[in-house]
Amino acid sequence: MKNLHDANKNGAWFSEDGMYRVAEVLLAHHHENPVDYTLKYGISSQENQPAEAKQAQQQLAPVSSVTIEDTPIYRELREYRLIKSREEGIKPYYIYNNAQLEQIIALMPETSAELRQIKGFAETKCHKYGEARINIVQKYKEDVMI
Repeated sequence: MKNLHDANKNGAWFSEDGMYRVAEVLLAHHHENPVDYTLKYGISSQENQPAEAKQAQQQLAPVSSVTIEDTPIYRELREYRLIKSREEGIKPYYIYNNAQLEQIIALMPETSAELRQIKGFAETKCHKYGEARINIVQKYKEDVMI
């Protein structure tokens, strides 16, 4: 590189002819990408949909103003996690992290075996914390059924 730089003191690394050759090679190998990324990644553009599809999509997707963090079960599971972590002197996410907490709410496990289906809940965690978590879940599962 240093020799090339020394040979071209005027600052031109390539001659104009060399640049044209590079451009010709790039143009010769350039082709349009045939991948439809809207299909590949499941992107739906509002402009590409007919009016009926837009209306159906709006009707099917009701907007909820309540986030998972605002639900009572989420708050109680977080509170349990905080209390246990302080008792044991460990970080709360060692007991279970937020993604695992959301999985507990999504699956609503009733048994230790169902709880073990969630990634990160092995025999030890289920034995140590499982009963209390299952009791919290059952309490809210009964509230939903009523």
